[in-house]
This record gives sequence, C-alpha cells and structure tokens, in this order.
Amino acid sequence: MIRKCLAVGIILLFIGICITPMNAQDAEKSLPTSLGNWLYVGGSGPGNYSTIQDAINASSDHDTIFVYDDSSPYNEAIEITKPLTIIGENQDTTIIDAQGIIIGDGIIVHVRADFVTLSCFTIQNGFYGIESPYYNNGTYTYNTLYNIEDPLSFSYSSNNTISHNRITIIKDYQFGFSGIYLYEANNNIVSDNIVHNTHWEKFDAGINVGYSHGNNITNNTLYNCSIQAWEHDFADNTFEGNTINGKPIVCLKNKSYYIIADAAQVALINCEHISITNIEFSRQHLAVIIANSKNCEISQCTFTDNYGGIRLVSSSNITATNNTIHNGLPKLLSLDFTIGMWLEATSASTISQNTIRENSVGLLMEESDNNIIEHNTIRNNRGILKFLLFGWTGGLYLAGGTNNRISSNNFIRNLPEACFFDKPNTWIHNYWGRPWILPRPIIGFTYGGPMEPLVLTFDFDLRPALVPQ
Repeated sequence: MIRKCLAVGIILLFIGICITPMNAQDAEKSLPTSLGNWLYVGGSGPGNYSTIQDAINASSDHDTIFVYDDSSPYNEAIEITKPLTIIGENQDTTIIDAQGIIIGDGIIVHVRADFVTLSCFTIQNGFYGIESPYYNNGTYTYNTLYNIEDPLSFSYSSNNTISHNRITIIKDYQFGFSGIYLYEANNNIVSDNIVHNTHWEKFDAGINVGYSHGNNITNNTLYNCSIQAWEHDFADNTFEGNTINGKPIVCLKNKSYYIIADAAQVALINCEHISITNIEFSRQHLAVIIANSKNCEISQCTFTDNYGGIRLVSSSNITATNNTIHNGLPKLLSLDFTIGMWLEATSASTISQNTIRENSVGLLMEESDNNIIEHNTIRNNRGILKFLLFGWTGGLYLAGGTNNRISSNNFIRNLPEACFFDKPNTWIHNYWGRPWILPRPIIGFTYGGPMEPLVLTFDFDLRPALVPQ
C-alpha cells in the first residue's frame, strides 16, 4: 500500500515550491491528465519499480515518476532519454548514491532530453552530478548534491531553471571545481542556490559562466568559492543579489558616481566615476574587473590568494593606488598562475604607490598604451615553470603596448625584474634590486619579420635609482 505524503507538496512542486511531499495518489488526481501516467519507485505499492532506471525505461514521454524514500539509497546511475518529471519524496532522504557503482563517464544523472524535471533528491558520490549537455527547457530544483566534483553542468544548454539546490563540496580538488557550470549556455535561470565549499582555493567556482548569454544569475549564496566569469560574461548575463560568505558580488553596468566599500567580487561594465575603496578581496578568480569604463578608482584595497587581483580591459583613466596585491606564488613546478594586476587594451591610467608581491607576474600589460606606472614596490613575483615555458612571469611584463612611463618603482627579486615584447617604452629612475651606476638594460623581444624568429632587443633605464624609494 502506497504510504502517505502531503498532496499539497506535490502540487506546489510544480509551481516551483518544494516542501515535504504528500500522498502520491492524491497528487496524481490533482494534476492535469496531460502530464501523462504516474510510475512509482520504491515503497510497498503493487507494481512499484525497484530502481529509478527501470521506471525511466518503462515510461513514455511526459510521464511522472515518483520515488519513495523508504527504499533509499538507490545505488545507481541513471540516464534520462525522454521528457519526464522525476520527483523524490524528500530532498534529504531520497538518495541516489553512486558510491561503488562503476560509471563509465562518471555521470550520476545523465540528461539526454529536453523538458526534463528532476526535483527533491540527494545525489552523491560521483564525478558529475547532473549533466545536461545540449538539452533545453529542463527544471532542476530542490536537489542536494554532495561529494561531487562537478555537481551541475549545463554546457550548450538553454532555457533551463536551476534553483533552490544545495551543493556541498567536501574535497580539495587540485584544479578547482565548478558547482554550477554554464558554458555557451543561454537564457537559463540560476537562482536561490547554495554552494558550500569546505575548502577554499582561488580556482573553486560556485558558479562558472563561460561564453554564455542572457542568463539570470540571482540570489545565489556561495561559501568559500567565487563566481568564475570574465568581463564579457558579466556584460552578457544578469548578476543580482549573489553573495560570497555574506558579502555581495557587485556587478554594475552603465552606472556612474558610486562608491563601493563592501564586496566579495566587483565587476564594472561601461561605468564611470566608480570608486572601490578599503576592501579585502581574497581567494577569488578575478577579484575586480573593470571593462569599457573610465575615470574609476581602486584604492587602499588588499588582494590575497586570488587568481587575478585587478583586471582592466578596454578602459581609460583608471587609477589604482595604495593597494596591496599578494596572490601567492605557485609551487616550484606548478602550472598554477597568479596575476597581481592585468591591463589589456587600457590607456591613460595610473598605477601608483601599490605593493605588488609574490605573484607569478606582478603587473601584466597587453596592448596598453600611455599609462603611468610609478612609485610602486614590485617584489618576489616569479612563476618559475611558467617562465621557462611561456615567459609570462616576473615583476612587469609589457606585451605590445607603447608610450608607457615606468618611473621611480622598486623592482626587487622578481624573475625577471621586467621584460617587454615588441614595442619600446620609457623607463626612468627605477630601483633594480641593487645600485646601478650605469644604465640598466631591460630585456625584450621584437618580431624579426614574417616567418622569422624573434629578435632579442633592449630598452634602458638611463638613470636607475641607487636605493629603494
């Protein structure tokens, strides 16, 4: 005999509110007949299936499968190949556990159909939790995902609702994890999810957004992890009401004259006259992004253990002053990489009086012109393996920019202190780790011509400082 649940709970589930389910038979009578047939898994009812996959195999399009918790845990991995609604009796006690199950691709719930609803389960102990590549219009709500490296993954998948899920990460993964992963995934709703990481590294992403458009990412609560997104991702999606450890993730677009004095992460897109001041940023992917903006300021902030501290893109007249940026050195043979400050296609900006230390590269400048770099202390920036393989390391790396003025800085024990690629700049009165009586050479490379090797060249600090400044 099918045991009692709460009928109202099942009804409310279908309008987006999941509370403890009621009697499945009553719920079946209350739902529209267009939902198809109901199938049952577990419990003691006659004809109930013993595994979720058996019920899926026996179902038809648009059927509903109700899974009882008294036969939990269900030690299986499932594949959904048709539009179905699959509901667990209780989010905390209806468990799909892949522990000890041999899964060829590591996916516990593999969705291979549009219009799938999966709600009120605990899914645990696997590599991928719910994987839905290329499929659309799904609903994934009120699930708990535990001990899974990539819990919710939606590559090339659009118009899904991913909300009110709880994700707990209990392992320290070497290359980080993505709690909710969207890659070229458009027009999804990602809201009111909780991602809790028991470890915390700079590459741990509660929500990872890559080359996606039109997603509404709202009111998500992250603990010990960040939103991993680049400037185009912040520009092309909506980020509102999200927090990291109780601090807001601030994403401003087309705003002017704001002061930001409390944030976990900041993204400014097409903004003017925004001041970011006196904030500690720690263990973020990119702590501050300023893109297509002008006349903004970052001052008196501290950046520790991030992948990138400050990233300026296609911006002008930005001032970064009196900040401390210390994102950490990678291990000796690690391909890990940290960047103190990163300017790309940025002009007429001033970087002054900052302490930039112990990053793979302290200050990276790409195709950035007419900037002033002065009175900074840049020390101990060295990513040894990166230097040997790629060259992106050291105190200051200038790639392609010109007419930048680098003056009165302290370069101390970087590897190398500074280098440039392709175009000369102005170096004057910098301290280079020890007194230099003669002009101090700065190593660079220029193109030798089409199909020709790079040519070693030099800039010179003609009047280097004799003592730190």
